[in-house]
Parts: sequence; structure tokens; C-alpha cells
Amino acid sequence: MRGSESVAVAPDGTLVMCDKYGWVWEAAFEGGGALPFLATAPVAHLGPGRPLGFHHDAAGNLYVCMAGAGLVRLEKGTRAVSVAASTVSRSDPASPGSPILYANDVDVAPDGTVYFTDSAPFGPGRGRGGWWDTMEAYTLSLLAGAPAGRLLAHTPATGRTTVVVDGLWFANGVAVAPGGAWAAVVETSAARVWRVELGGPGRGNRTILIDRLPGFPDGIARAPGGGFWVSIVVPAQPGINALLSSRLARWLYGWSPPWARPSVKQWGCVVRIDEGGRVLQTLIDPDGSRVSSTSAATPAPDGGLLLGSLMGDYVSWLRAEDVRSAGLVGGGA
Repeated sequence: MRGSESVAVAPDGTLVMCDKYGWVWEAAFEGGGALPFLATAPVAHLGPGRPLGFHHDAAGNLYVCMAGAGLVRLEKGTRAVSVAASTVSRSDPASPGSPILYANDVDVAPDGTVYFTDSAPFGPGRGRGGWWDTMEAYTLSLLAGAPAGRLLAHTPATGRTTVVVDGLWFANGVAVAPGGAWAAVVETSAARVWRVELGGPGRGNRTILIDRLPGFPDGIARAPGGGFWVSIVVPAQPGINALLSSRLARWLYGWSPPWARPSVKQWGCVVRIDEGGRVLQTLIDPDGSRVSSTSAATPAPDGGLLLGSLMGDYVSWLRAEDVRSAGLVGGGA
């Protein structure tokens, strides 16, 4: 499974993965953690763009953040693909008609509202291998020197898309809290997670849920029993703070050849926090030899975790007993 950033569990228990070429695959979760594909061919193609986060609504329709295309909807049953939102609605007071160039992660609230992040004002470019490369767009977001990420809300019944909050350093994972009053929103480049209010007169207000994380957070998902699983995709890189604060550092980095830039250490790391931001558990493979570059963690049907990998050619399954004992085990499709 090449480059599926996450794994989604449909209402009927089917596992869904989206590879970096835009193909949608379905698998079953069997005893022992095996993830056999339900068919030898993918069930749909999502069109141009890079699939990142995806999530089902209550009816089983799949909403996919397609960097370069916007928010895409795959209809259950017919497998029809449509673009739910490629721009913010012109009636939005904050940013009317602005394009959605880097849709990144999505969650669906109990009332059916689809909340999703738009990470940067740069879309991905098509890579030499035929897929859309989001890393260059991420680098551009750092070199731009301005926080431009935002959380958006899409109402399927009306088709309206609005800005909930903006000014984030690369808005990434989003998870709506039980009840739908607020959402946890990852700010990757600042290594923190915000609590963003979703309704009432305080809509868009934000407070820090957790910061000073040990690396760069990517995906976030509700954890069974309360709280959230936060995926730390790579360890902290000391130079990132300099890029955020210094124009000279951004200039030097931008003009340096790729071979002269610092290498990024690989590891596997997911952190569970409660709804107040307190760390409850950390699962880590410090050298990435078994599980690395964990971009999202989805609760599995057996009580374990399914780990996506944006940069890898696999997804991994973490058994429930390993979650309890803080061990990591690789495997999967």
C-alpha cells in the first residue's frame, strides 16, 4: 500500500486506504491482524491530486482531502466521485472565494458538518513518479514565513464552505471532540495542537491543547474511551524554529541544494492525550526499524491501532496488547 497517509474504518467495519496515486482500496480486518484486500483491484480513483486525510460520514460516504484539488466525496454504493469544495464560499466574510490548495485532513461532526484543514497557500506539484509531491509545498510554506493554514467547515446540505480559524503554521490533523462543540487541530510546524471552538459566539476561538511536542505532529484521531491519538511523524528538527522566525535562515535554506540540507531522522511515535491535553501514553520506535514515519493512527476494531505512512509503502497494525504494553509491531497491507 503505497503512501496511504491514514486508514479509515467504515461504519460497516471495512477498512479503506488511499494510495499516493489516488486509488481507493478496501480491506477486511481479520483475526490476527491480517488486512486482506477485498478485491484485487481498487474500488475507485479520486482524480488528480494527492490523497491525504479521509473519513466517513454516518452514511458511509468517504470524504477525502486531496491536496491540489480540495475536498472530494466518494459516494457509498455508486462510487461516484465529486468535488465537495475547491474554494471557500463567496459569502464567507473571512476569505470569500479563496482557493483550497492544500486540503490535508478531515473529520465529520455529529451534525454532519465536515471540518477539514487547508495547510498552505501552495498546492503540490506532480512528481517524477507520477504522483503529487506534497513535500515541496510544505517546504514552501516554511520559506514563505507567514502562518497561512486554516480550519474550514463544509455543510453538505447547502454546499457552503467557511473559514473557522486561520493563521496556523501548517494546519494538519483535525478531530472533532465528542458532542461536536470543539475540534483538536494540529499545527505541524509549531509542534502543537489547538482546541478550536466550533459553535456559538466563540466560534473560531482557540486555546493551546498541548505544545512543545517531541516532534512534528501530523494526524490526530479520537481515542476509544476519550482523548486523542496524535501521530508524531518525525522527531523535532532544531532548525525549524529558525526558519519560522528568521528571514535570513529561510533565505539560506531556500538557496541550499537538497544534499546540503539536514537529514530527517526516522522513527515511529504516537502519543495519547486526554481532552485537557495531558499526556496519557507514548508509543515509540526510536530508530524506526519496525514502524517509521507514522502519519496517522486510527483505532482498530480489535482495540489496537492502524498506522498510516505517507512516505512508506505499507500501513501497520499495532495490536491491542502492544498498545497496552507500549510496544510496536509492523505488518499489514
